[in-house]
Amino acid sequence: MKGLFERRFAVVCTILLAAILLAGCTGKEAPSEVLIICGNHSCGNLTMMTTDTTSSGYEYLEPQLSPDGSTIIFTADWSAVPSNERPPEGFIPHERRQIATMPFTPGGSTTVVTQVRDLGATLIRMNDFDLPFDDGFSPLDDQKGNPIWDFRDPNTPAIIFWINTQRGNRLFRADLTGHPGANANPTILYYEEGDFSPAGYYYQHKSPRLSPDGRWLAFSRSWCADFEDLTCSQQAIWVLDMETAGVDPTQYRCFPVVTEAAHCDHASWSHDTQGDTYRIVFSATVDLVGETADATSEIFSLDFDPAYAEANDEVPLDNNLERLTFTDYLDGDPIVAVQNYSPVFSLDDSEVYFISTRRAPSITQHDRNIWWVPSDGSLDPDILFFTRQDDTDPFVTDDGKLMFSSKMGFPTEMLDQLEEQAIERIQQEDPTLSEFEVLEAAATEREELEFFADVMSHIYVFSDW
Repeated sequence: MKGLFERRFAVVCTILLAAILLAGCTGKEAPSEVLIICGNHSCGNLTMMTTDTTSSGYEYLEPQLSPDGSTIIFTADWSAVPSNERPPEGFIPHERRQIATMPFTPGGSTTVVTQVRDLGATLIRMNDFDLPFDDGFSPLDDQKGNPIWDFRDPNTPAIIFWINTQRGNRLFRADLTGHPGANANPTILYYEEGDFSPAGYYYQHKSPRLSPDGRWLAFSRSWCADFEDLTCSQQAIWVLDMETAGVDPTQYRCFPVVTEAAHCDHASWSHDTQGDTYRIVFSATVDLVGETADATSEIFSLDFDPAYAEANDEVPLDNNLERLTFTDYLDGDPIVAVQNYSPVFSLDDSEVYFISTRRAPSITQHDRNIWWVPSDGSLDPDILFFTRQDDTDPFVTDDGKLMFSSKMGFPTEMLDQLEEQAIERIQQEDPTLSEFEVLEAAATEREELEFFADVMSHIYVFSDW
């Protein structure tokens, strides 16, 4: 396997298949029938970034590493890094999320802290501003998501993300110069024409991703006639020319690149052009290719020609569209509607990594794990990184490592290390304790940390080299 991982596993524990992997029956080379794990995760070098035990339920999601490798941006539950001590009106846990940053330490954190702010996490505070369709808009407390770094100016740290407004999610940019000492001033990137009318539709703009040259912003777009009755369109991937982004809708160069489907989201770009085109990889339901629509989503890719887009203010829909994954079900399978989503290219563009709820080898239930497939779809998907919990939000760093969120809790290796440290500390604190009492006390501390598996979503970095 090329790209991010060369699959060089030091085998510590091998679990044989109990059944054939449900990855589809396409006639392609079958995936491995052996699931190799070390401790509570796939074998390899794993570092934990957010080693806090603040809560029984905080989630740190959607991590992205800054272009200079110094800072992680991520979303967090409002209470994890609160903007003030009083929650916003109508606050619901896990439904009001903020954007925060924290320093990136290549070796991860080796200590346990009581809150993520002890690791340097800082809320991105935002000033209020007016929108033509939203009375009392407060970007500080409103729901946010999908933050990415705007790397177009290396001297100006900035991010792109969505904020939930009265007309749905809208894409914004915020200059982080002065962060954390100064509040950011968000600016909207793309207004819908109806946003300046009292009768405008309810639009959703989500999952922004910049092309490698920073010129084009891919995002998902859909609309509803009314928020309550939800007479809605289907969803598609659109692209915005960032040279036209701003407050004047008459100047936008913005257009779809794919036919609408019941679900069409999570676009990502290839790192390099192939000839004169980028590849865009995304997830969509199979009605995109004329099959009966159900809740199953698959991974697709298509070509994007920047020169054609600039010259014509549009591109051909579904240009060289390819389907990369095929999900099949065994008779009697109690879980259908498998989700394959959040695809990203490997560093050399030879592979696509994605989240899937398909059944992993030897596992009798569907969990979210990180899978891979060749970017030409020539093989069936195989496991890339596996834990016994949910793994989400893959991001490929500039040195080819995998950053992601997971509910795996504290890795086994870290628990071993912390338990050894606890033994030494307890012996020093009370030399009168017997060896059994010392070991028992250290084991109790370990059990307290094991509690966080399947409870919190933490941020990790992984490589198998």
